[in-house]
Amino acid sequence: MNLRRVISLILLAAVVAFVFIERRPIVEGWMAMYPSDPIHKIALHLCYDDNHQFNRMSPTQRQGCYTKWEPILYYMASQGRLPEMPGL
Repeated sequence: MNLRRVISLILLAAVVAFVFIERRPIVEGWMAMYPSDPIHKIALHLCYDDNHQFNRMSPTQRQGCYTKWEPILYYMASQGRLPEMPGL
Protein backbone atom coordinates (compact mmCIF):
# COMPACT_ATOMS: atom_id res chain seq x y z
CA MET A 1 0.00 0.00 0.00
CA ASN A 2 1.50 3.31 -0.96
CA LEU A 3 1.68 6.38 1.27
CA ARG A 4 -0.96 8.33 -0.67
CA ARG A 5 -3.53 5.55 -0.14
CA VAL A 6 -2.73 5.31 3.60
CA ILE A 7 -3.11 9.07 4.03
CA SER A 8 -6.38 9.03 2.07
CA LEU A 9 -7.78 6.25 4.26
CA ILE A 10 -6.75 8.04 7.45
CA LEU A 11 -8.33 11.26 6.22
CA LEU A 12 -11.53 9.44 5.24
CA ALA A 13 -11.67 7.73 8.66
CA ALA A 14 -11.21 11.11 10.37
CA VAL A 15 -14.07 12.68 8.37
CA VAL A 16 -16.39 9.74 9.09
CA ALA A 17 -15.52 9.88 12.80
CA PHE A 18 -16.12 13.65 12.89
CA VAL A 19 -19.53 13.32 11.23
CA PHE A 20 -20.49 10.47 13.56
CA ILE A 21 -19.41 12.38 16.69
CA GLU A 22 -20.84 15.74 15.62
CA ARG A 23 -23.96 14.33 13.97
CA ARG A 24 -26.51 16.29 16.04
CA PRO A 25 -25.14 19.81 15.37
CA ILE A 26 -24.73 18.98 11.68
CA VAL A 27 -28.32 17.75 11.36
CA GLU A 28 -29.69 20.67 13.40
CA GLY A 29 -27.80 23.15 11.25
CA TRP A 30 -29.06 21.52 8.07
CA MET A 31 -32.66 21.50 9.34
CA ALA A 32 -32.38 25.19 10.23
CA MET A 33 -31.07 26.05 6.76
CA TYR A 34 -33.63 23.86 4.97
CA PRO A 35 -36.77 23.86 7.19
CA SER A 36 -39.78 21.63 6.63
CA ASP A 37 -42.22 24.43 7.53
CA PRO A 38 -43.61 25.82 4.24
CA ILE A 39 -43.78 29.38 5.65
CA HIS A 40 -40.09 29.27 6.54
CA LYS A 41 -39.19 27.73 3.17
CA ILE A 42 -40.99 30.50 1.32
CA ALA A 43 -39.51 33.18 3.60
CA LEU A 44 -35.96 31.98 2.95
CA HIS A 45 -36.64 31.84 -0.77
CA LEU A 46 -38.02 35.39 -0.75
CA CYS A 47 -35.06 36.67 1.27
CA TYR A 48 -32.67 35.22 -1.27
CA ASP A 49 -34.72 36.73 -4.11
CA ASP A 50 -34.49 40.14 -2.39
CA ASN A 51 -30.78 39.88 -1.71
CA HIS A 52 -28.51 37.36 -3.39
CA GLN A 53 -25.98 37.98 -0.58
CA PHE A 54 -28.46 36.45 1.90
CA ASN A 55 -26.73 33.67 3.83
CA ARG A 56 -29.12 31.02 5.13
CA MET A 57 -26.24 29.55 7.17
CA SER A 58 -26.31 32.62 9.43
CA PRO A 59 -28.79 32.30 12.32
CA THR A 60 -28.97 36.11 12.54
CA GLN A 61 -29.87 36.47 8.86
CA ARG A 62 -32.42 33.65 9.04
CA GLN A 63 -34.08 35.25 12.06
CA GLY A 64 -34.15 38.63 10.32
CA CYS A 65 -35.72 36.96 7.31
CA TYR A 66 -38.41 35.30 9.41
CA THR A 67 -39.09 38.56 11.25
CA LYS A 68 -39.60 40.31 7.91
CA TRP A 69 -41.70 37.70 6.09
CA GLU A 70 -43.54 35.57 8.69
CA PRO A 71 -46.31 38.07 9.49
CA ILE A 72 -47.04 38.62 5.80
CA LEU A 73 -46.90 34.92 4.93
CA TYR A 74 -49.04 33.82 7.89
CA TYR A 75 -51.63 36.43 6.92
CA MET A 76 -51.57 35.20 3.31
CA ALA A 77 -51.89 31.59 4.51
CA SER A 78 -54.91 32.52 6.63
CA GLN A 79 -56.49 33.95 3.46
CA GLY A 80 -55.55 30.85 1.46
CA ARG A 81 -53.24 32.86 -0.77
CA LEU A 82 -49.71 31.58 -0.18
CA PRO A 83 -47.48 32.24 -3.19
CA GLU A 84 -46.61 29.28 -5.39
CA MET A 85 -42.90 28.61 -5.14
CA PRO A 86 -41.60 26.13 -7.72
CA GLY A 87 -39.45 23.42 -6.23
CA LEU A 88 -40.50 24.03 -2.63
